[in-house]
Amino acid sequence: MTADETIDTETPGSAAGAPADLVAIGQCCIDVYEDGVEFAGGNALNVAVAWQRAGHAAAFAGAVGDDDDGARLRAAAAATGVDLGALETRPGRTGVTRIALADAGERVLADERLGVSADYRFSPAAADLLAGARWVHGVTSPTPAELRAAVGPGPGLSYDFSTLHATDGLAGFDVVFYSWEREPDAAMAALLDAALAGGAKLAVALCGRHGSAARGAGVDMVRAAGKIDPVDTCGAGDAFIAAFVLARSGGAPVADAMAAAAAAAERACEIRGAFPQEPLGVAAR
Repeated sequence: MTADETIDTETPGSAAGAPADLVAIGQCCIDVYEDGVEFAGGNALNVAVAWQRAGHAAAFAGAVGDDDDGARLRAAAAATGVDLGALETRPGRTGVTRIALADAGERVLADERLGVSADYRFSPAAADLLAGARWVHGVTSPTPAELRAAVGPGPGLSYDFSTLHATDGLAGFDVVFYSWEREPDAAMAALLDAALAGGAKLAVALCGRHGSAARGAGVDMVRAAGKIDPVDTCGAGDAFIAAFVLARSGGAPVADAMAAAAAAAERACEIRGAFPQEPLGVAAR
């Protein structure tokens, strides 16, 4: 992806059927809004879908439960064209996240139950995907150490720590992402510096309406957020991560990757749900 390329939030990806070389591993879930409307979502699945919609062959590895939610989530994910060969059905419940929308469409996690995603570990199918990947992105589970050990040298490697601000044992990670839901400040800079000290090559903070920041060797930048009127911020961070990884994996400078990522996040805020899709239905929970 060049600096000018963007993630298309309207047109399905054109890479269906191609061998996946971008792999997202970790959480998937059903997002349930206050009015009961349900959408497919989950951090890792959202990243894979964004890659696929951008025209790149993407795969998702994770788990759904053997309940009705799992069947519905699998069907919705399949409709995106993402390779689901490593999506397992395991005994138990599918993850469910309850979402409230505050002022200006700000997504608030009212309740999050990861279900079988909470302790996902690699299957042989996931291992096969990793062997052919040029970039692997992890979220929640497996742990960073497990992911690094499974991937080995070669592919680009990233991890989304979200609000878990762990910074140790990050050698081998090209970029790590953190949620920082307030204005960039000295404490945020200290977090990113700690991630670099922990071995990461680049550390990025996602600050929502306050913008984003990146630190690394020769990199120290803060980018302000654009002025938009968001409908729903759910999935904006995942859109940011997907676009950033695509730009960096294509050789773009960090500043260009930040610009592409910010634009993708802003477009994601224009729709309801984490990515363009038909609602799964209205919950009676």
